Amino acid sequence: MLVAGIAVGYATTAPYGVTAEGPADVAGVFGAVAVGPFVTIAANNWVVSAGLAYGGLAFGLPAVSGLAFNGVLVGALAGVFDRTAFLALVAPHGVLELPVIAVAGGLGLHLGGVGWRAVRGETDAERVAGAGARGVGARRDRGPAGGRSRHRGVPHAADRGGGAGRVASKER
Repeated sequence: MLVAGIAVGYATTAPYGVTAEGPADVAGVFGAVAVGPFVTIAANNWVVSAGLAYGGLAFGLPAVSGLAFNGVLVGALAGVFDRTAFLALVAPHGVLELPVIAVAGGLGLHLGGVGWRAVRGETDAERVAGAGARGVGARRDRGPAGGRSRHRGVPHAADRGGGAGRVASKER
């Protein structure tokens, strides 16, 4: 949805030949130490990403509209702004922002699909709860990240008898 939105936004604005000039000093737009703008942009990205992810609870419709809106906006700006100014102003934070928005929107679409299947009776409450827990990286019986290694197939040290417990058992 995000990529399609970017293509639609660009195709809508680029053919008109209107070009908005960027600021003369692109490097000085945010100032020498851009702490304030960084915090503002980071907080906005967090709110947008959380909204896209949890938009799945409403059957994914907010996630679809959020992905499409953000894509159209980025594409429209790319079609109107001077290429150098667009890349200088969007690329530094867009490198992180766009993938995060895409992943959060994907999670929202996934949760929307799970919710839709639950309403239609194709899945049970346990699977819906499991999908929600996996979406935030937790399992109800083990806490965040399931209490295990992040790598599949590699057990946690406590599960394979490693660590201090293993040393103590050899001394006996």
